[in-house]
Amino acid sequence: MENLKIKPIITLVTFIILFTCGDADAAGAVGQKAPRLHITNWLTPDPPSSASLQGRVLVVEFWATWCTPCVKSIPHMVELTNKYADKGVLFIGISRDKSAGDVRTFLKQSDINYHIAMDTGISDNFSFRGIPTAFVIGSTGNLTWQGHPMNWNFETAIVAALEAAPPPFLDGVELGPFEDLRLRLSGGRDFLRAYRRLKIRARKQNSPDSKIATKIIETIDAKIQEQVKQADKLRETDPAEAFTLYRRIVKNFRGVETARSAVIAQDQLRKDEKVQKEFAAIKDMGKAEKLLTQCSACQTCTNFNPECKNCKRLNNMTLARVERILTNICNRHKDTKTANTARQRLTQLTEKTADTDTTSPAEKTKTQGQSE
Repeated sequence: MENLKIKPIITLVTFIILFTCGDADAAGAVGQKAPRLHITNWLTPDPPSSASLQGRVLVVEFWATWCTPCVKSIPHMVELTNKYADKGVLFIGISRDKSAGDVRTFLKQSDINYHIAMDTGISDNFSFRGIPTAFVIGSTGNLTWQGHPMNWNFETAIVAALEAAPPPFLDGVELGPFEDLRLRLSGGRDFLRAYRRLKIRARKQNSPDSKIATKIIETIDAKIQEQVKQADKLRETDPAEAFTLYRRIVKNFRGVETARSAVIAQDQLRKDEKVQKEFAAIKDMGKAEKLLTQCSACQTCTNFNPECKNCKRLNNMTLARVERILTNICNRHKDTKTANTARQRLTQLTEKTADTDTTSPAEKTKTQGQSE
């Protein structure tokens, strides 16, 4: 990550105050409400409206064309956009370039497939030391993650935000007089009560809203059935993923007749050995991820970077524990999808160690113990 280059000491002090020492609400610390995104200078076609930014998962990255690490992270951002845009995640790049013309020229030569806008004071409300820096904003408007877009837990944060968000269940469906029920009808704790309210209206044949309520119910039932069929298809090839889908359906739509088969399938798969192994591996992976969030960044990195040798050296003991957990996943749960992820993580942690030291973190810890 390239630090912002400001030479005069007074200017540097001013920069620190503005970007890292501001009001907590304005800074938008992780876990708090994100600053309002008031974007006026879009550089890509068909920009999202202000209303469309509400109630959905957002990824906002601050970058610049002159920043080498920013440019190197673009393919990863493109990959994530391809993977999660159709699931409702909106990716936005905020350029800190001085010239919009320079950015437009850059965009013509790049494969960027997400929205780009100029920084017209937006960064004043966010706290970060350098670029590229990405922020994940959950559907409730809270900041859920901040860091370098190449950090390996970036995608994990996006997935977590998606899982915590109500699915865009009724996007494009006209609800008419029942518009106030849209969020509740998207699934969750209040879904059944809203669904029953529609049922009552649908039975009142003399009511002008009866036909609208009936149509909405039919649409909801069809969408639930579609999700159940999707889980059914996965049941033979990927039972763990099917279980996750069934569980999501049950969580969102329990009590509705069309979701009953999902309840049964979930109970059956809960006892499946493959599913149990997968979730045991996921649990262990969670321990590794949690340890990584505790790693400290070196002086040149804003966040811990597993590809930085200085970050690795600084967190040698913690990385040794992470390596043991990942190795254990690969050995005990080798036939699971999570084991494949663990292998990739191990490679990421060890592939650049040879640049300075061929000894792995685990081996270093063992050596230190013997010397003591």
